[in-house]
Amino acid sequence: MAEKIVVTKNIYADLDFENPDEWMAKTQLAVHILRIIKELGLARRETAHRLGVSELRVEDLEEARLDAFTYEELFDWLNAFEQRVEILIRPTTNKSDKVAVTVNTGASTLPDHS
Repeated sequence: MAEKIVVTKNIYADLDFENPDEWMAKTQLAVHILRIIKELGLARRETAHRLGVSELRVEDLEEARLDAFTYEELFDWLNAFEQRVEILIRPTTNKSDKVAVTVNTGASTLPDHS
């Protein structure tokens, strides 16, 4: 008989990663950055130049080597693409509400300069 697999909204929790919420938050930030790069049609070299980093650093993001990134660096990259990063800190509402790091992104990734 096949083993039943329970899937949550966080693959890192499903795979028993340490600090799964942090991994998921970094993943969501990275995906948002990659969407912007794609929308702008930037090559790796152009992206690196715009961000002031090496092409290898951009490759780290493209290859999802997220352990190589800090939140601050990902926030800086988002700011370089004219994205506002807001951090919301609030108390948990009850004992069953777990402490977590979450990322919410808006629908549009690029500002409208018209």
